[in-house]
Amino acid sequence: MSLSISSKKFTFVYNNSFIIKTSNILYRVLPSDSVGGLGFIVGRHLGPAHKRNLFRRRVKFLYNKYFVARKQKIDIIIAPKTINLGFQDIEDSFKLMSKRVYGI
Repeated sequence: MSLSISSKKFTFVYNNSFIIKTSNILYRVLPSDSVGGLGFIVGRHLGPAHKRNLFRRRVKFLYNKYFVARKQKIDIIIAPKTINLGFQDIEDSFKLMSKRVYGI
């Protein structure tokens, strides 16, 4: 199963979502009617490809853990301020975001 959202859906989510800011990551979140998915805004200025890909893999793992496993249908666009974050930092940010989402 692909977690990516299409370019059309990306634009829709970007324009109609609500924003959740944590210390290092900005989340744009929108409940979904369909499967749900992830989009990333991770430009080359944030670091080399292997670090950007590591960040994406970690976020995809956490998305599966917190949303797919709980059968939550939600679209998320993630825009980090930096990708030089440890797994625990990303997970803490993700936990904070998921608590705010579940509170809505």
